[in-house]
Amino acid sequence: MRQAIQVLLFFVSFHSPCWAEETISAPFSSEELGQFPKTYKGKAIIPRPFAAYEDSSEVMREGKRFHVHLGMGLLAYDANIGYFYNPDTTLNMNFTYQKDTITGISRIVSATVGRFVENSLYVRGGLAGRRGDDINYVNSFLETDTGVFASDDLGAEFAIGNRWQWQNLTIGGEWFAIYIPLVVKGEREFDFQFRASMINVGLSF
Repeated sequence: MRQAIQVLLFFVSFHSPCWAEETISAPFSSEELGQFPKTYKGKAIIPRPFAAYEDSSEVMREGKRFHVHLGMGLLAYDANIGYFYNPDTTLNMNFTYQKDTITGISRIVSATVGRFVENSLYVRGGLAGRRGDDINYVNSFLETDTGVFASDDLGAEFAIGNRWQWQNLTIGGEWFAIYIPLVVKGEREFDFQFRASMINVGLSF
Protein backbone atom coordinates (compact mmCIF):
# COMPACT_ATOMS: atom_id res chain seq x y z
CA MET A 1 0.00 0.00 0.00
CA ARG A 2 2.84 2.42 0.89
CA GLN A 3 4.51 1.85 -2.48
CA ALA A 4 1.21 2.43 -4.31
CA ILE A 5 0.70 5.74 -2.48
CA GLN A 6 4.28 6.84 -3.29
CA VAL A 7 3.77 6.03 -6.98
CA LEU A 8 0.49 7.98 -7.04
CA LEU A 9 2.02 10.99 -5.33
CA PHE A 10 4.98 10.95 -7.75
CA PHE A 11 2.60 10.82 -10.72
CA VAL A 12 0.52 13.67 -9.32
CA SER A 13 3.52 15.84 -8.49
CA PHE A 14 4.92 15.32 -12.00
CA HIS A 15 1.70 15.81 -13.92
CA SER A 16 -0.43 17.95 -11.63
CA PRO A 17 -1.33 21.28 -13.20
CA CYS A 18 -0.63 24.44 -11.25
CA TRP A 19 -1.73 28.01 -11.47
CA ALA A 20 -0.31 31.42 -10.71
CA GLU A 21 -1.93 34.75 -9.97
CA GLU A 22 -2.52 37.22 -12.78
CA THR A 23 -0.17 39.67 -11.01
CA ILE A 24 2.84 37.83 -12.55
CA SER A 25 4.41 39.94 -15.27
CA ALA A 26 3.07 38.89 -18.66
CA PRO A 27 3.64 40.19 -22.21
CA PHE A 28 -0.01 41.23 -22.50
CA SER A 29 -1.65 44.59 -22.02
CA SER A 30 -4.75 45.04 -19.84
CA GLU A 31 -6.88 45.21 -23.00
CA GLU A 32 -5.38 41.96 -24.31
CA LEU A 33 -5.93 40.24 -20.96
CA GLY A 34 -9.56 41.31 -21.10
CA GLN A 35 -10.04 39.30 -24.29
CA PHE A 36 -9.08 35.97 -22.68
CA PRO A 37 -11.75 33.75 -21.08
CA LYS A 38 -11.91 33.94 -17.28
CA THR A 39 -12.12 31.37 -14.50
CA TYR A 40 -14.83 31.49 -11.85
CA LYS A 41 -12.49 33.61 -9.73
CA GLY A 42 -11.84 36.02 -12.61
CA LYS A 43 -8.29 34.95 -13.55
CA ALA A 44 -7.54 35.05 -17.27
CA ILE A 45 -7.01 31.66 -18.92
CA ILE A 46 -3.87 32.33 -20.96
CA PRO A 47 -0.81 30.26 -21.98
CA ARG A 48 1.70 29.17 -19.32
CA PRO A 49 3.13 30.49 -17.10
CA PHE A 50 1.33 33.80 -16.78
CA ALA A 51 -2.08 33.15 -15.22
CA ALA A 52 -4.44 30.23 -14.62
CA TYR A 53 -3.25 27.28 -16.69
CA GLU A 54 -5.68 26.04 -19.29
CA ASP A 55 -5.37 22.50 -17.87
CA SER A 56 -5.34 23.35 -14.15
CA SER A 57 -7.79 21.61 -11.84
CA GLU A 58 -9.36 24.98 -11.11
CA VAL A 59 -10.17 25.53 -14.78
CA MET A 60 -11.20 21.90 -15.37
CA ARG A 61 -13.91 22.24 -12.69
CA GLU A 62 -15.57 25.00 -14.69
CA GLY A 63 -18.96 23.89 -15.99
CA LYS A 64 -19.09 20.71 -13.88
CA ARG A 65 -22.33 20.00 -12.03
CA PHE A 66 -21.98 16.57 -10.39
CA HIS A 67 -19.25 14.28 -9.12
CA VAL A 68 -19.05 10.63 -8.03
CA HIS A 69 -16.04 9.18 -6.18
CA LEU A 70 -15.00 5.86 -4.68
CA GLY A 71 -12.23 5.68 -2.11
CA MET A 72 -10.13 3.07 -0.37
CA GLY A 73 -7.79 3.35 2.59
CA LEU A 74 -6.37 1.24 5.38
CA LEU A 75 -9.34 -0.92 6.51
CA ALA A 76 -11.76 1.73 5.21
CA TYR A 77 -13.92 2.30 2.13
CA ASP A 78 -15.74 5.42 1.00
CA ALA A 79 -18.36 6.47 -1.54
CA ASN A 80 -19.18 10.09 -2.31
CA ILE A 81 -21.68 11.85 -4.56
CA GLY A 82 -21.99 15.58 -4.83
CA TYR A 83 -23.21 18.69 -6.58
CA PHE A 84 -21.04 21.64 -7.65
CA TYR A 85 -22.75 24.75 -6.27
CA ASN A 86 -19.94 26.58 -8.06
CA PRO A 87 -16.46 25.42 -9.22
CA ASP A 88 -15.05 25.90 -5.71
CA THR A 89 -17.97 24.73 -3.55
CA THR A 90 -19.57 21.28 -3.41
CA LEU A 91 -22.54 19.79 -1.56
CA ASN A 92 -21.73 16.17 -0.69
CA MET A 93 -23.22 12.93 0.58
CA ASN A 94 -20.64 10.49 1.95
CA PHE A 95 -20.83 6.88 3.08
CA THR A 96 -17.85 5.39 4.93
CA TYR A 97 -17.28 1.84 6.14
CA GLN A 98 -14.38 1.38 8.53
CA LYS A 99 -12.99 -1.44 10.66
CA ASP A 100 -10.15 -1.09 13.13
CA THR A 101 -8.96 -2.30 16.52
CA ILE A 102 -10.28 0.78 18.36
CA THR A 103 -13.74 1.45 16.96
CA GLY A 104 -14.56 -2.01 15.58
CA ILE A 105 -16.89 -1.90 12.59
CA SER A 106 -18.56 1.43 11.91
CA ARG A 107 -20.65 2.97 9.16
CA ILE A 108 -20.86 6.75 8.81
CA VAL A 109 -23.28 8.69 6.60
CA SER A 110 -22.58 12.42 6.30
CA ALA A 111 -23.91 15.51 4.54
CA THR A 112 -21.07 18.00 4.11
CA VAL A 113 -20.09 21.20 2.33
CA GLY A 114 -16.72 21.13 0.56
CA ARG A 115 -14.61 24.14 -0.36
CA PHE A 116 -11.56 24.28 -2.66
CA VAL A 117 -9.22 26.74 -0.97
CA GLU A 118 -6.51 26.33 -3.64
CA ASN A 119 -6.20 24.75 -7.07
CA SER A 120 -6.79 21.20 -5.79
CA LEU A 121 -6.69 21.52 -1.97
CA TYR A 122 -10.09 21.27 -0.32
CA VAL A 123 -11.71 21.04 3.10
CA ARG A 124 -15.16 19.76 3.94
CA GLY A 125 -17.35 19.56 7.01
CA GLY A 126 -20.91 18.90 8.06
CA LEU A 127 -23.32 16.69 9.98
CA ALA A 128 -23.04 12.92 10.18
CA GLY A 129 -24.56 9.85 11.76
CA ARG A 130 -22.71 6.70 12.82
CA ARG A 131 -23.74 3.14 13.54
CA GLY A 132 -21.17 0.87 15.13
CA ASP A 133 -21.18 -2.85 15.79
CA ASP A 134 -18.95 -4.65 18.28
CA ILE A 135 -17.16 -1.45 19.16
CA ASN A 136 -14.30 -1.49 21.67
CA TYR A 137 -14.15 2.12 22.70
CA VAL A 138 -11.51 4.41 24.18
CA ASN A 139 -12.64 7.02 26.70
CA SER A 140 -11.42 10.59 27.01
CA PHE A 141 -8.51 9.54 29.23
CA LEU A 142 -7.34 6.97 26.64
CA GLU A 143 -8.15 4.06 28.95
CA THR A 144 -9.28 1.14 26.79
CA ASP A 145 -12.53 -0.54 27.77
CA THR A 146 -13.05 -4.16 26.76
CA GLY A 147 -16.82 -3.85 26.47
CA VAL A 148 -18.40 -4.97 23.22
CA PHE A 149 -21.71 -3.46 22.13
CA ALA A 150 -23.62 -1.78 19.32
CA SER A 151 -24.18 1.97 19.25
CA ASP A 152 -25.73 4.83 17.29
CA ASP A 153 -24.80 8.48 17.50
CA LEU A 154 -25.01 11.78 15.64
CA GLY A 155 -22.10 14.12 15.21
CA ALA A 156 -19.92 16.19 12.90
CA GLU A 157 -17.36 15.18 10.30
CA PHE A 158 -14.42 17.23 9.01
CA ALA A 159 -11.82 16.33 6.36
CA ILE A 160 -8.98 17.78 4.29
CA GLY A 161 -7.57 16.47 1.01
CA ASN A 162 -6.69 17.09 -2.63
CA ARG A 163 -8.60 16.44 -5.85
CA TRP A 164 -6.88 16.84 -9.20
CA GLN A 165 -9.13 17.22 -12.23
CA TRP A 166 -8.41 16.04 -15.79
CA GLN A 167 -11.45 16.70 -18.00
CA ASN A 168 -14.00 14.32 -16.41
CA LEU A 169 -11.50 12.21 -14.44
CA THR A 170 -10.75 13.04 -10.80
CA ILE A 171 -7.91 11.51 -8.76
CA GLY A 172 -7.25 12.54 -5.20
CA GLY A 173 -6.80 11.67 -1.58
CA GLU A 174 -8.50 12.54 1.67
CA TRP A 175 -5.43 12.75 3.86
CA PHE A 176 -7.18 13.27 7.19
CA ALA A 177 -10.77 13.03 8.44
CA ILE A 178 -12.32 13.04 11.89
CA TYR A 179 -15.79 12.17 13.18
CA ILE A 180 -16.87 13.81 16.45
CA PRO A 181 -19.97 12.33 18.17
CA LEU A 182 -22.28 14.93 19.69
CA VAL A 183 -25.57 13.15 20.47
CA VAL A 184 -25.28 9.59 21.76
CA LYS A 185 -28.07 7.02 21.92
CA GLY A 186 -27.78 5.00 25.12
CA GLU A 187 -24.83 4.84 27.51
CA ARG A 188 -21.60 5.43 25.67
CA GLU A 189 -18.17 6.94 26.25
CA PHE A 190 -17.20 9.98 24.15
CA ASP A 191 -15.40 8.55 21.14
CA PHE A 192 -13.61 10.28 18.25
CA GLN A 193 -12.97 8.39 15.05
CA PHE A 194 -10.07 9.17 12.72
CA ARG A 195 -9.43 8.21 9.12
CA ALA A 196 -6.32 8.90 7.03
CA SER A 197 -4.83 8.36 3.58
CA MET A 198 -8.07 7.58 1.72
CA ILE A 199 -7.18 7.42 -2.00
CA ASN A 200 -10.15 8.13 -4.27
CA VAL A 201 -10.95 8.05 -7.99
CA GLY A 202 -14.05 9.43 -9.61
CA LEU A 203 -15.84 11.29 -12.37
CA SER A 204 -17.09 14.86 -12.61
CA PHE A 205 -19.56 15.91 -15.27
